[in-house]
Amino acid sequence: MAGRKSKYESHVRPYLADIVKWVKMGEPQYIICKKLGINKATFCEYKNKYPELNEAIKKGSQFLDYEVIESLAKRAIGYDYEETKSIIEKLADGREKRKIEKTVKHIPPDTGAIALYMKNRRLLQSLDEEVKVKQIKLIKAQTAKATAEADIYTNRASKLIANEAEKAQINDLIEIGKNIIGKIEGED
Repeated sequence: MAGRKSKYESHVRPYLADIVKWVKMGEPQYIICKKLGINKATFCEYKNKYPELNEAIKKGSQFLDYEVIESLAKRAIGYDYEETKSIIEKLADGREKRKIEKTVKHIPPDTGAIALYMKNRRLLQSLDEEVKVKQIKLIKAQTAKATAEADIYTNRASKLIANEAEKAQINDLIEIGKNIIGKIEGED
């Protein structure tokens, strides 16, 4: 007995471009699920199973993120815009005359938007620092591992029965390894 047939091919795949648009517009996931006619658990399962669905969501999210960042930056530094009004004047003879009036308006910088931008910028910088700390810890762990392995090989090399030329080559390789490890540790 076969399991239920997947709705992905009929309810999701044909709408990948729409999913990108819906995510761009900021639609919540439960609304997207309703539009597709599937439940949220199924949608989550499809996201894990089908990379193209994840790409559609990612593409829409990146656009939305970019738009929000652009709007925040615009609001933080202030901007000018043109306002157009259509004015209808009644003439003495009863006819109407339409006139379009354009004015340039200025929106000054918003201190709230500036504060939010700066806060998020500091958050991103601290995340960058966290990544750097993790990378340094990883490099130190790898260096410690390499040092321990070099010690093991040094110990093994001392127990080998080899002629003097072979022993010299082994010791040269061990010294090269130690020099490399020393250079890596010096970069910390």
